[in-house]
Amino acid sequence: MDRLIDVFRQEGFEGASLARLQDASGLKRSSLYHRFPDGKNDMACAVVAEVTNRFGTRILAAADSDSPLEHRVGDIGRNLVGFYDDGHLPCLLDTMSIGRPAKDVAELLDQATTAWINALAGLSREAGHSRREAQIRATDAVVAIQGALVLARITGDRSAFERAITALPERLL
Repeated sequence: MDRLIDVFRQEGFEGASLARLQDASGLKRSSLYHRFPDGKNDMACAVVAEVTNRFGTRILAAADSDSPLEHRVGDIGRNLVGFYDDGHLPCLLDTMSIGRPAKDVAELLDQATTAWINALAGLSREAGHSRREAQIRATDAVVAIQGALVLARITGDRSAFERAITALPERLL
């Protein structure tokens, strides 16, 4: 799964050819189709589901801990740094949404993004912001992080990612 994740993370849905997925996985085409009967679409759904699960357990779970609010936001920031290898790794939400992913893949990407925003909005609500203000703050935080990851992917400069993570408490709280 990690190898498939890497291909989709680097190539996106449209760029991830079956030949590239086959090479990365080390499986023959028939073995890939045995595991993923609908081909690339099934692989993409499995990859998005796996990354969403990892994101939830490694990052969003911090929002539900018993730690003080400021610590939870700090933990999320630190976990994001680790998850994206300090801005070296592109975000699957970004690369998989380039072009025209299959409808079920697009729905999974939407669900993952919504879960991320809602988790951050919950923290912002806990800090005393109205539902609307918390949603705006959370959305802006995700936009800043995602935009910084895109810049890092394009330019190699990860300083915007560092600033987005540093500004996370201010944006949410």
